[in-house]
Amino acid sequence: MPTMMTADPKDAPAPLPAVFRALAHAERLHIMSLFVAANAHDPGACLSITQVAELAEVSRFCASRHLAILREAGFLTAQRDGNFALHALSPVAPDQIDEWISPLLETTERLHARL
Repeated sequence: MPTMMTADPKDAPAPLPAVFRALAHAERLHIMSLFVAANAHDPGACLSITQVAELAEVSRFCASRHLAILREAGFLTAQRDGNFALHALSPVAPDQIDEWISPLLETTERLHARL
């Protein structure tokens, strides 16, 4: 039975700088797309660090660091299954992204409407 490694992301949303830092790197965006694709085929799908490294074509060290940043931002959850850490898309991640981005888009639209 896997054991949880991280707190429930619903408990404390990540501050905006952590969110934007997590999404500001091309490899992390690619890794997020891997989780979104896996989740579309199998809701709740988990990937190990090794699987992410192979799919993203990065080292395991690099994959581990990117996964940690995405976990800290609340986009992923992790659980320990024996010797492996399994990561999954956080169930609240899509809602969080929309909640953070929507006000920025609205402000941008208002500014452009004034021009």
